[in-house]
Amino acid sequence: MAQITISRSKLLAGVAVLCSVGLGLVCSEIMVRLHFTPPRTEPIRLDDSRGNVGALCFPRMSGASLPLDLNRPEDQAKFLNLVDRIHANVPESVLGKGELERLLEDVAAREMVSALAQEVPLCVTYDLRALELSPRFLVAPAGFKDTIALLGDSFVFGHGLTDADTFTAKLAEKMHVRVRSYADAGANLAEIRGQFSQALADAKRFKFSKIVYVYVPNDPYMTTELAERLSGLNDLMIVRLQGTLSTPRPLSWLIGWVEERSALARAFAFQVSTRFTAGQTVAWYRDIHDPEKNPRLIESIEAISRMSNAARQRGIDFIVMVYPLMLDMDHYPLIEAHRTLGHLAKSWSIELYDLLPVFQREHGGTTLFVHPLDLHPSAYAQTIAATAAAAYLKKR
Repeated sequence: MAQITISRSKLLAGVAVLCSVGLGLVCSEIMVRLHFTPPRTEPIRLDDSRGNVGALCFPRMSGASLPLDLNRPEDQAKFLNLVDRIHANVPESVLGKGELERLLEDVAAREMVSALAQEVPLCVTYDLRALELSPRFLVAPAGFKDTIALLGDSFVFGHGLTDADTFTAKLAEKMHVRVRSYADAGANLAEIRGQFSQALADAKRFKFSKIVYVYVPNDPYMTTELAERLSGLNDLMIVRLQGTLSTPRPLSWLIGWVEERSALARAFAFQVSTRFTAGQTVAWYRDIHDPEKNPRLIESIEAISRMSNAARQRGIDFIVMVYPLMLDMDHYPLIEAHRTLGHLAKSWSIELYDLLPVFQREHGGTTLFVHPLDLHPSAYAQTIAATAAAAYLKKR
C-alpha cells in the first residue's frame, strides 16, 4: 500500500511539473507575440517571365525598411507595373507555409502579390535587362573619361538593394568614371575567373584602365570537406530559419509545421540561426583561410595572380579589394583571415586593398546590413565601401 502511495505521489509531482512547464510555455508564447514578431519565412526571390525584372521580398521585422511595402496600394501598383507573371524561388527549407505555397502555382500576378503581402511585404526590385541597358551593370556618368571593370558576387551585384544603391553605382558617382560590372549573385572564384575572361574580351571596346576584383571571404577554392561543412551552416549572408540544406526533409517539414503555429518556436529558431549557427560559420570562414586546413587557398591565390598578370600584360591595372562580412566591426571575428590574405597577396605581388579598417573606423554603430534575415551590405555600407575604394583608386 505504501508503494502505491509513493507512486501516486510521484505521478502527482510529475503532473504538477508538466502543468508548470505547459503554463510557462503558454506564458512565453503570449509574451513573444506581444513584444516580438519573429519571422514566419525567409526572403523570397522572384523574377518576371520576361527576365527583365527581379525582386526580393522580406518579412516585416523591427528596424527593417525597404523601398516597397506591398501593404500600401501605391507600392502594390508600382510592383505590378514592373512585372507581368511572377515566378517565386521559395527556399527548400520553407515548408507548410500556407499562402506561400500558392506562389509556386501559375496564377495571376495580382493574386501572387496579395499572397506576398501577407508574408513578405517588404520588397526591392532589380533591373535585369541586357547588361548594357541596366544601371545595375553599366553606369556611365556624363563626361566620364575613364572606365573600370568590376568583378564580384552579390556584394557588388547589390543583393537586397536598388540599382542606385549598388557598389557599382556609388563607385561611378564617387569617381565620376564609367563602371562596367560583371558581378553575379552567388559567384565564387571559379565564376570570377569567367567574369575576368569576359572583361578581357571587352577590354578593347570599353578601354578599361583598371579591373577591380571585390573579394568576399567565401570566394576561395576549398577542400571537399570544407565545402560539405557549409551545407549545414548559414554563410553569414542569408539567415536560414527552418533548418539547413542538410536537414532531412521529414524533420524540416516538422520544424516548419511547429513554427507555423508558434511564435515562440520561430523566435527560438531565429536565435539558433543567428547565434549558435553563426559561431560555427565563423569557425568555417577561419578554416578556409588557413593554408594548413585548406590547402586550396594557395591555389586560389595562384589563380588571382594569373588574372593580375594577364591584366598587366594588356596594360590594365588589376586590384583586389577585400570586402568584409557585415558583422560586428568593433569585434570583427575574421581579422586573422584578412591578415593571411594580405600576406599571401604581398608574396604573390598582387595589389590588395582591405576595406576592413575603413569599416571599423567609419561604421558609427549604424546597421550595415539589408535586413535582419539578409546580412548583405546595406546602402550605407556600400557608401562606406565605394567612398574608400574611390579614394584609394584616385590616390594610386
